[in-house]
Amino acid sequence: MHLLFGLTLVLSPVHAGDWPHWRGPNRDGTATEDSGWERSAWPPKEVWQASVGLGSTSPLVVGGRLYTMGWAGGSDHVLCLEAATGKEAWRQSYPCPSFGRKAAGDQGMYGGPTSTPEYDEQTKYLYTLSIDGDLCCWDTGQQGRPVWRLNLYEQYRMPQRPAVGQSGQRDYGYTTAPLVLGELLLVEVGGNAGTVIAFDKRTGQERWASQAKDLAGHTGGMALMQVEGVPCLATLTFNGLLVLRLDRGREGTTVGQYPYQTEFANSIAGPAVEGNEVLVTSGYNHKTITKLRVTLHGVTKEWEEPRVYSQVCTPVIHKGFAYWAWANMYCLELATGRTLWKDRVGGSAGSCIRTADERLIVWANEGDLSLLETAQRSPGTCRVLARIPGLFHTEVWPHVALSAGRLYCKDRAGHLKCLSLRPEDKPVAPAMRARQPREETTVVLKDWPGELPELVLAWRKGFGIGALGPGAATRDRISLRPRGTAKFDADGNLEVTGGAFLTEGANQPLLEACRASGELSVEVTLRTDNLAQSGPARLVSFSTDPYHRNFTLGQERDRLVFRLRTPQTGDNGMNPETSFGRIEAGKWHHVLVTYRDGELTGYLDGRVVVESDAVRGDFSNWADMPLLIGDEFQDPRDWSGTVERVSIHSRHVGADEARQRFKLFAGAK
Repeated sequence: MHLLFGLTLVLSPVHAGDWPHWRGPNRDGTATEDSGWERSAWPPKEVWQASVGLGSTSPLVVGGRLYTMGWAGGSDHVLCLEAATGKEAWRQSYPCPSFGRKAAGDQGMYGGPTSTPEYDEQTKYLYTLSIDGDLCCWDTGQQGRPVWRLNLYEQYRMPQRPAVGQSGQRDYGYTTAPLVLGELLLVEVGGNAGTVIAFDKRTGQERWASQAKDLAGHTGGMALMQVEGVPCLATLTFNGLLVLRLDRGREGTTVGQYPYQTEFANSIAGPAVEGNEVLVTSGYNHKTITKLRVTLHGVTKEWEEPRVYSQVCTPVIHKGFAYWAWANMYCLELATGRTLWKDRVGGSAGSCIRTADERLIVWANEGDLSLLETAQRSPGTCRVLARIPGLFHTEVWPHVALSAGRLYCKDRAGHLKCLSLRPEDKPVAPAMRARQPREETTVVLKDWPGELPELVLAWRKGFGIGALGPGAATRDRISLRPRGTAKFDADGNLEVTGGAFLTEGANQPLLEACRASGELSVEVTLRTDNLAQSGPARLVSFSTDPYHRNFTLGQERDRLVFRLRTPQTGDNGMNPETSFGRIEAGKWHHVLVTYRDGELTGYLDGRVVVESDAVRGDFSNWADMPLLIGDEFQDPRDWSGTVERVSIHSRHVGADEARQRFKLFAGAK
């Protein structure tokens, strides 16, 4: 009896080409139509764009209409647009804060609604959930007329999510997409009333609550699955994976749980389901992807792969393989956990969908759109067919949607673009910006640091707390203040173990100078205490915390790491980050990293150790942040070692000058 009941509920009666749920028609990242590659539809044509308000909800497309949400002016706005033209058909609004009432942390990385709406074909109702817990039902057949509404915080009083271990506290409000199942609307509510609560989809009345009482997680969505013929639901709560029954008479009963609590409560990638198997993954304290098997007697681990993981993108499972975009694009063999291939196509923000013609559409970073072959077409390597970089300037937390030959791409700031794979759609001519010819600045160094062009900060041993400021040799214009256990050693060097030196007076000059020039050079003479440091451990960082920076130079074991924020690389400057050189413990090293758009060069002890064009963009998205030598301003990423000299310039350093700088360092030794 329960088998027939379960199958009836799992099937989704949507029209071909519709995209009515989070992650598509089957909620699994698969599309019913092809990519358009064989029709020479790549690169796709931009046919319209719109601004729908702040928020990370993914767009839905049903019957030629696009539904989305955004926040502006103290209110959430629920919008319906004509999918072909972007013309607004209707809008409904209600007062709402941009952050949930219990919000904690990372407010520079999100805001506005995060939970993707849910569409019900039977009633033509649209269900939305605000970051502050407003659960609303709208009648799309009646210009979005409100049907019912309740607030989860007010009705169920879920407490603030606590800090996990040594990590900072994070609470992003309500993020998980609701899910229509037959006559019910399933919502991850969290707390003493039940982790998951089923509401009557027509009235909003509670029908049942789960046996489990975990706090709600921060995941994107829940997943339906069958366990030994029984319909079940899988979700990532604050504490880990929860699987519960959906069959009549046993609704909400716990089948099994698997502990998977993450630092900062960031289990963003949702559970990926194949039969009675589930993939869970996190890039924080776990840094793994784990395959679990679910039976009616509980959950057991089948395998776990260390150092292979996703942070944001929920894996797409297809024909024995799992795909996801996080820094790299991964293809993993589901049976064994073996990585079949990976390539640097993904990013911190990211989603991917599998098309009917065995291809992958990847949406990552701050608007990089790519088309790849699946393992069926390219089993030995990640084959990129097309790539369109930089469509937006903020992270693309919202997932890409494909419907009726059109791609709908959105970023967290609410910018939305429709890209067509259809020959009949007329393109919008893109604005082109010519790259200017580059000239090297010729500099003759007589002393270090001296009076150098575009000097923002220069310090060396013997200067004490004073440092040279912008443009010339004005001492004490910038000062260094020890934090934690950082101190000056007997030789006058900066010993930053257990803390940092905060530069006072450098933030604004550095921000303004680098924004104006679009160039940066960071030079450090350092000696690390050991090669076990990771995170990366911070050497010099113009940042607020481990997730928001303008730039960071750090140590990852025996390698150096440079993260640089541009509109393309994200708030954390990790897409991509640059790893280079090999350093030795107890030895003095001279390090110089220099950048201008599309040209990043790293020198170690006078030798070029990295040249990369992967980092692109200007510094228009830089923000006023603390400049530190050593640990982060908030949340520890401590480095253990000694710094003898530091200089920062708002210009690119050419090869001749880089060699001069190393010779001065070597001569001083």
